[in-house]
Amino acid sequence: MQLADRTVLVTGGSRGIGREACISFAKEGADVIVHYRAEAAAASEVAAEIERLGRRAVIAQADVADEDSVGGLFEVVDSFTAERGLNVLFNNAGIYPAGTIDDITVEQWDEVFAVNARGTFLTTRGALKHLRRASDARRIINIGSVIPGLGAPGLLHYSASKAAIAGFTHSLSRELAEDGINVNCIVPSQVATDTVMTLFPGADGPVIEQQSIKRYQQPRDLMGALVFLASDASEFMTGQSLVVDGGRLLL
Repeated sequence: MQLADRTVLVTGGSRGIGREACISFAKEGADVIVHYRAEAAAASEVAAEIERLGRRAVIAQADVADEDSVGGLFEVVDSFTAERGLNVLFNNAGIYPAGTIDDITVEQWDEVFAVNARGTFLTTRGALKHLRRASDARRIINIGSVIPGLGAPGLLHYSASKAAIAGFTHSLSRELAEDGINVNCIVPSQVATDTVMTLFPGADGPVIEQQSIKRYQQPRDLMGALVFLASDASEFMTGQSLVVDGGRLLL
């Protein structure tokens, strides 16, 4: 077990990539705080699955774009982790609406940045004292996207917000190096979650065509890399973007 007796916070943990991550971390021995915004029942199901695996779990509600709400999230984290501290923060929560320069409103632009960029900032800032309290394997993992690298049209505000996450990862890794906190970013292709299938019906064909591996990426395809970034195996890796996209973006 690569994460035995460590504690992980997953934002957006009730479904999709976040749900898969919560369960994968638990299978590797971690206790997990399952964050959710609106789907309490789904988050409770994830927590129950973690407990069936023999690990501790708790659910915590918050709007990651709201500073006061994030403060409430970390009250739960503090109670759950106590003196052990937090080993891993996986900043997974995000939104990804379509939109071009002609039809995005200022309100829509601000909402995407509020969740994807401000939310990552707020949860990271809130987690710092808990990460610093942990005795080992202190990790922050952000989630990026291939879209800024591809320059895909129709996702302008989403693309810009994910480019911001890359810059945030680079600078934060420098700031937190002396604290022994590694900061990295995982970069998927388009992942076949329920939300993606609803928002982008029929998009799988063009996406798969761009990839070297000719199938639609599933949440499970990210889990090996996520566990690696959370574990001792990534001890000498920080400030990096780990691309796990089936060969869609070739750097």
